[in-house]
Amino acid sequence: FNDWTPTRQAEASNLADYATACGAETLVLVPANRSSWPTNSERQDNLRFALNEIKPILQSRGLIGLIEPLGFRTCSLRSKKEAAEAVAAVDGQS
Repeated sequence: FNDWTPTRQAEASNLADYATACGAETLVLVPANRSSWPTNSERQDNLRFALNEIKPILQSRGLIGLIEPLGFRTCSLRSKKEAAEAVAAVDGQS
């Protein structure tokens, strides 16, 4: 979810619509994994940007986003602490 593009936005909207239609209350947000990532500050900026973009998608459908920090070395979101700090930075709830 945190490698945000116009395509990712459309996918998130479609998935949120599907989740709502199924009666789901939550949507799991899985961070991207790849062998190389930009600097730590860019990675954090990308995370906050994606959260800001997905927040209205979830809110408009009454969904809660559950962030899944995977912890892998290649994961763009490695820890619960990073996730909680990013959620707080975008006025979300943790």
